[in-house]
Amino acid sequence: IVEYRIGPDTALAPGRVPAGYPLEGVEILILGEDGAPHAAGESGEIAVRSRYLSPGYWRRPDRTRATFSGDATGNAPRVYRTGDLGRLPPDGCLELIGRLDHQVKVRGYLVHPDEIERRLLEHEEIRQAAVVGRDDGAGGNPLVAYLVPTRAPAPAPAVLRRFLQAR
Repeated sequence: IVEYRIGPDTALAPGRVPAGYPLEGVEILILGEDGAPHAAGESGEIAVRSRYLSPGYWRRPDRTRATFSGDATGNAPRVYRTGDLGRLPPDGCLELIGRLDHQVKVRGYLVHPDEIERRLLEHEEIRQAAVVGRDDGAGGNPLVAYLVPTRAPAPAPAVLRRFLQAR
């Protein structure tokens, strides 16, 4: 078993976020858009192949079909598509790159910026909206909204926060 420990003083190469090595009985795959495995060092969607995976999402057969494939009985390896982007360099230590669906974590909560964009577009004074998570340099990931108002001046941030909270 190979251990990979990261602490506050660990020096990492720029752009490298190591997630560690697969456990026994687990294989990590990097898949292309077509679902075919990529070669070492190429980036793509992270998938896990193992006979120890969940049979699927509770009461969500649609989501189970979209992310799991293979034998749900646990007798044969299954594949779980994580929705995360990553790469497997030659040393075998999985590296995380980001998400396929643009979801971000804010203070420990998973947030879908596209949902916030849709709600902002419901406001009569907003014509276009883009929401992204930004690294604040202090370990945080605040959301930032870029807006095109229907007329000037744009609604005040406090007005938009109340609007979003109501939805």
